[in-house]
Amino acid sequence: MMSTQPQSPQSNAHEPATRTFGHDWQTDFNRQLVDYREFTLGNPRRDGIPPIDQPQFESIDQAKHWLSPDDPVLVVANQQHTTIYPLQILMWHEIVNDWLGDLPIAVTFCPLCNIGVVFERQVANQQLTFGVSGLLRKSDLVMWDRQTESLWQQATGLGLVGHFAGTQLQMLPSLLVAWHIACEQTPMIRVLSRQTGFRRSYGQNPYIAYDQQTTPWLLQQRPNPQLPALERVVGLVLGNAALAYPFSILARQQVINDHYLDTSIAIFYQAGMASAVDAATIAQSHATGMGTAWLRQLDDLLLSFEWRDQAIYDRQTNSRWDITGRAVTGPLQGRQLSPIIHGNHFWFAFAALIGEQTQTMRLYCDIEAMDTV
Repeated sequence: MMSTQPQSPQSNAHEPATRTFGHDWQTDFNRQLVDYREFTLGNPRRDGIPPIDQPQFESIDQAKHWLSPDDPVLVVANQQHTTIYPLQILMWHEIVNDWLGDLPIAVTFCPLCNIGVVFERQVANQQLTFGVSGLLRKSDLVMWDRQTESLWQQATGLGLVGHFAGTQLQMLPSLLVAWHIACEQTPMIRVLSRQTGFRRSYGQNPYIAYDQQTTPWLLQQRPNPQLPALERVVGLVLGNAALAYPFSILARQQVINDHYLDTSIAIFYQAGMASAVDAATIAQSHATGMGTAWLRQLDDLLLSFEWRDQAIYDRQTNSRWDITGRAVTGPLQGRQLSPIIHGNHFWFAFAALIGEQTQTMRLYCDIEAMDTV
């Protein structure tokens, strides 16, 4: 979702690193991008929330026994494989060190920010494995790599402290959608299994009623007041601008046609999908809706979309499209829109974390003007 140039790390900590991190880190603390006082302790030890390093998988038919239709899942795909990572597992582990074909990837989820991001693990000819540092910054998960013990911001993939301070991880497209939608994806699908080697209450939510709060947990700064702090937005980055599309508007419009710089954008919305951070059992949580982001250019066609007859249609060919950017009927049936890397962030997190790395924050609000682009 971000494409930033590596930043130059500062030298000399603002305060002794051991006061913040303790004495057991083998990190180059002379390299830092941020003040150490911005970190807070979310867990008393590294990997107290254990990442999954040897993920096991099962079929859709097997997973249907324990996933409900509206369970939220993170979907990662290439032309050969589709992998589904249920949030009821990611909630308890936050990081899965995995492979997408021959590509090493890290699948990450921060419950406090509602941010699911997938990164390549290959950095500067070195294959990294990531863990949960126990630290938070602006309420977001801070990851660490076991090779250099550098610290990384989960929301952006930016190295904050250590050998890789200033290095940007490469993000990969992913979708946060309901289980019943993910099941329809092709090609061959595999699902992360609950056979993780750990005893956890998968399907239960340890952050009960969190998205009903007005104040994020462990956030040291005042949230951006333009939206409620825990409203969800479809958030993406184009050039040096952060673009946010509030769910409160998407729920009314269902589809947004937008254009920024030289990019034509489509934002799709669909009702449903359970919140991961509401009820004690995720399957019983309130529905949040889901939003996805796509390029409107398809070959030589610049498509524009509209919501009618309870579905999304393009105005050029009258083909019908689903939330995953796929044409399901009409002349373009079977075609797939190109994804824009995005997330369904809580607004406070998008504004604080993505906003600090971009020059412009663009919050969608002019319904009449922008929907006719």
